Amino acid sequence: PTIEEVFFDDWLNAAIFICQNELKNPHITDDYKKYLIGQYLHYRLLIKEKANNHGQKYITAGELAQELFVSAGTVMKYGVYAEAMNFVFDQSLEFGQDILSGKYKVSHENVIELSHLKPEEIKALAVASERDNVDHLTLPYIRNEVKWSYVQSRAPVSRREKSEKKMSHPAIRQMPMYDPDSEVKIRVRGEGSITQDS
Repeated sequence: PTIEEVFFDDWLNAAIFICQNELKNPHITDDYKKYLIGQYLHYRLLIKEKANNHGQKYITAGELAQELFVSAGTVMKYGVYAEAMNFVFDQSLEFGQDILSGKYKVSHENVIELSHLKPEEIKALAVASERDNVDHLTLPYIRNEVKWSYVQSRAPVSRREKSEKKMSHPAIRQMPMYDPDSEVKIRVRGEGSITQDS
């Protein structure tokens, strides 16, 4: 293969070049394509901010929409997707790569859901997904694994803690069982007690 050396003014222009060229690759997954478009928007906005052109999000999305033959709304949506994926990448690079490569099928909405998790929850989910050999990360699976990771992370309760808990909550006295055949003693004032069948 031929190697061509290309020079750029800064890393932002280099990043845009990579996005543009990767988007021409017909073999990339749909998820990776969404991520690239979102990152492309992000880098273009950073360049405009450097030039003091703030508030250009909708205009820039429209420009990319014409270039990539999609709607401006789709470009904006993919921008949110890319931000969510960057958060996943920050917690587990391999997990993020597995999502974009298509190893795990994750809907757009569930990727956003992942970005709302705590870092340790994403790491636990990455381990569980590999362990369970799942191919589709559904919302119930994500929530179940997050809940399970929380249960596992809790320290076991010691004997001392159990006894202290019992001491802090005194037991409620139990009433005796009702016996319909028992005798009832009634004391009348000034007289002796009499027994009455209940």
